[in-house]
Amino acid sequence: MSLRSDQTTEYKTVATRDSTSLVEMQTTFEGTNRNQKETTLGRRILKFLWSGKVIFIYLACCIVLSAVMLLWIDGYKARDGNEPRYSNGNFKFRSSDIITFLSIVTIFLDFIADRWKEAVLFKCAYIAWKEYNGPEGHCEKPNRMCKTWCNKGRKEALDLILDWYFPRFLRPSLRYTVALALVLIFLRMFSAPVFEGSLDWNSSSELEGTAWIASGNPTEDFSLWRYISTNLGSAAVSQAAGMASLAWENGTATDETQVKRRCRHVLNDDQLPLGSTVHNATIPCIVIHDISWPTGPAPQIVQNITYNSAQVSVSNGNPLSSNTDIPGIGILFDPTNMTLQIPPVLGHPNTSYYSTLSPAVYPSSFLFSGQLTAVVQLSKKYFYEPYLIDPFGLGHLNNSIPGPRSILWVDGSIDPEFTYTYLVVNFTAGVTIPKTSTFVAHRVIEGGSSDSPDPEATDIQSGPWVKEALYMLPDVMTTVAIMNTTGLGTWNNLFNYTENLIRYSYLGAWDTLQRAYEPNSTNLTVTLLQPRLEAFVSLTRVAVWLAMSVLFSASGISIFFLQKECPYIADVVGPASLVELKKKGDESRAN
Repeated sequence: MSLRSDQTTEYKTVATRDSTSLVEMQTTFEGTNRNQKETTLGRRILKFLWSGKVIFIYLACCIVLSAVMLLWIDGYKARDGNEPRYSNGNFKFRSSDIITFLSIVTIFLDFIADRWKEAVLFKCAYIAWKEYNGPEGHCEKPNRMCKTWCNKGRKEALDLILDWYFPRFLRPSLRYTVALALVLIFLRMFSAPVFEGSLDWNSSSELEGTAWIASGNPTEDFSLWRYISTNLGSAAVSQAAGMASLAWENGTATDETQVKRRCRHVLNDDQLPLGSTVHNATIPCIVIHDISWPTGPAPQIVQNITYNSAQVSVSNGNPLSSNTDIPGIGILFDPTNMTLQIPPVLGHPNTSYYSTLSPAVYPSSFLFSGQLTAVVQLSKKYFYEPYLIDPFGLGHLNNSIPGPRSILWVDGSIDPEFTYTYLVVNFTAGVTIPKTSTFVAHRVIEGGSSDSPDPEATDIQSGPWVKEALYMLPDVMTTVAIMNTTGLGTWNNLFNYTENLIRYSYLGAWDTLQRAYEPNSTNLTVTLLQPRLEAFVSLTRVAVWLAMSVLFSASGISIFFLQKECPYIADVVGPASLVELKKKGDESRAN
């Protein structure tokens, strides 16, 4: 019983050991199969990446990318990083999205190109090694150089083969084909900077979305309207000069001495993007046809108003006499009192408007077209340095109006302290309603667009607040000249200076009246202009990059011819394959 029991136990132990071995063998076999499958899959992928097919995929991707750069990205107006991609019902990529897209594509192309460069290098190296070491371990085509190298041993020979001049010992047909393939793949080393530098970003804008804006000021109070009088005049004149400064802090002309003929309007306090367009807005407009500088002495009425400009002031001031230290001040008036009669307040200086003109009466539409007289102060003399301020620098004056007093100066001369001149201005003033006006500042619109012509007299029509704005010109012109915030150029520029001064002052005066008293307000449609980053693609750089990519792809043709002449390079798939091929070669030589 004991013997049988021991035998049974031994049989069980052997059976258990055998079953365990079978399990281990099965596990090992499954792992080997899995590794073989993984190795086979990796080899297939590597073989595909080292095949000639991949270079055609690379070339096709380069052509598509070049087309995308030139046809889609070039001129694309992307949002900046602070804006959502989807806004106002429109989807727009950010500039970072486009850069990310190009980075992904270039990384993919770099991966393909690197694999192909490896394939070309290893295939060419294997050709050199194979041609140098024939099946018997010596050169198949011995020559003097080959014989010299054969005596150095295989390891040293392989090092020499991989040196830059290794194609020298190859047959001529192989030598030039290998050299050409290597040159073509090395060209791509310089393509990345060319492509990356082909894209620039410029600040731009794009019309997108609409908004509504009131044509009038919500804080207006028409019940306060009377003709500008002593009580309201000073504040209104200061506000008008401020409106002129807001509207013309950046002129449309490139030179401050040029005439800026556009018409502008401070719409209200809403802040809208620059370049946005508003439709059918009423804008004050003035077109000055010509300015003449009469020769000969000024008429007596012109001299009288020059010495007592309070006669044409609606703010109970004396524009010329109160600001004599500022050459460049000027007034505009009708000396005949026929074309533009003085306002009623000046005809009844002792009467209160609040009693005679109550309730408020809405002003009637008015269109002015005719001539008025402008008086401009040209210079002022002093007892001390600089002795003379003459911002216009005019050597000859067609006419001059001496100041009200003459003084004995240090040099012994008796000259007037101030020098004025008068001009005759022919102009048309009213309002215009262009189809579109452009925001040149966040609150300022300019009639028309940048490519539209300057307004003509036929574009101007009658409107409210026109006559009242003309009444304010003597006071406003002087204030604008004193503030000097609109970039008015004076030197040898009397005509343009006077024209710009009249235009700025009229538009500022009309804006003030409309802003303070206009009761009729409508909603205007605004097409918003949003800031964008516009892509600019260099056609030259993209073309150079594509040409370099085509040359790089042409290395596939060299490999095709090499493979026809040396079929054994088809087995070169990855660096490990070279080791395997070398082992097979060593084994064949050993046998």
